[in-house]
Amino acid sequence: MILNNMALQMQKLIKHFQIMVSKIKCYTIILIFIFFSCSNKKNETNADFVVKVGNKTLTASDLQYIFAAAANTNDSALFVQNYLKKWVAEELIYAKAQKKFKNDTEIENMVDEYRKSLIVNKFKQKLLEENNIKPTSKEIADYYEQHKSELKLDEPILKGALLQVSKNSPKTDQLRDAMKKMDIASIEKIEKYSLKYAINYDFFTDKWLTFNDIALRLPIPQGNKDAFVSARNFYELQDSTSIYFLSIKEFRISGAETPLEKVNEFIVNTLITQKSLQFVKDYQQKLYDNALKKGEIIIK
Repeated sequence: MILNNMALQMQKLIKHFQIMVSKIKCYTIILIFIFFSCSNKKNETNADFVVKVGNKTLTASDLQYIFAAAANTNDSALFVQNYLKKWVAEELIYAKAQKKFKNDTEIENMVDEYRKSLIVNKFKQKLLEENNIKPTSKEIADYYEQHKSELKLDEPILKGALLQVSKNSPKTDQLRDAMKKMDIASIEKIEKYSLKYAINYDFFTDKWLTFNDIALRLPIPQGNKDAFVSARNFYELQDSTSIYFLSIKEFRISGAETPLEKVNEFIVNTLITQKSLQFVKDYQQKLYDNALKKGEIIIK
């Protein structure tokens, strides 16, 4: 009941906020929130809380983001009520747990270990950010040469162009010829045509797409994927409403070595991981050697 009353009391505030959001310009809302926040922080005392559990309190300024979130829901009062119930429940069980495990050495050790791990990991992250560990082009190329036999394709990939038009589109014979040629002049014609009539157009001569990427957009009959990409360099397919043109400029079949550009991101991430681990290992060794030299480490 207490929580219900608190939620009802705040409903007017929330409705007022909703009206502001819909009627007042964005910059005005921002100014009001800044003012509200500052005035709350200046005037709030321990008695100015919305809800209190033991010595823990939630004030109006603590709930500003909840008011904002509630304003975008169908039932703002219920939203706030549920939030307060959850907060109170968590504080109550936490207080109970604290009494149960007061002065528990195991928990204190776990907290210490977690805090130490958190600080160390944040420090390592900062070290890596401050030092350039990005792989060079040579390192990427070297890794690819050493591992390309392991980087095999699971499915065919291809480069080319895909165009879908309605069966009622004009001059499809000219479009067909342009898609077959795919020279500079033809590409210009295709692009101009696509602006007016294309339902779907993808020009991917500079990037590899998987067969499945293409198959999702074409009525390709069931069959051997490798045979499809290698048999011809041009396809014209149809369904009940559309004509699809596919021009294949380059392809690789399943089991072939994956092109470097297709696995470049994977290689970069792999090398960054390796270099990061090595950098931290070297840094720790340097710390150890310096501390040993200064007599800061005593081993009996």
